[in-house]
Amino acid sequence: MRFLFLIFLLFSSGQLFAKTTWIPIYMDEITTFIPYIPNYKYPEPSSVVIETIDDVKYMKWEHVIHASKYLVQGKDVNGNWVDVLITEDNSVTIDARFDKYYQLRVVACNFNTCSDTGLFSQGYSHRESVIFIHTDMLGTPVLETDVNGKLF
Repeated sequence: MRFLFLIFLLFSSGQLFAKTTWIPIYMDEITTFIPYIPNYKYPEPSSVVIETIDDVKYMKWEHVIHASKYLVQGKDVNGNWVDVLITEDNSVTIDARFDKYYQLRVVACNFNTCSDTGLFSQGYSHRESVIFIHTDMLGTPVLETDVNGKLF
């Protein structure tokens, strides 16, 4: 019965925030709980969106199974990804601390660390959209893209 309970704990998801999966270890009368840390890299967080609700910007994503927290990084003017914050929620409010970053991305973390724990989402711009106009040698516009390379 304990085995079935353990399997249920490991594979139950549906949280709206990161939630550490705890494994009970029974030794006679003593029960100890340890965090489940998978031996594989987490997949990249899916369904990442940046949306504005009542003049407040949010970055949201789907929960990654067995993730305990999430690391949000920002891309600075030199093109380097910089750690901005670690959160247990599936969203962050994009406030003044994100103003100096041009793009944001997120990765799932285990209970102990965020170092090399999973795949990063792609970068998402939270600023006004910049349209790049690509021209031929004579200056005739031939293509328009945004900062992520998306065609218009």
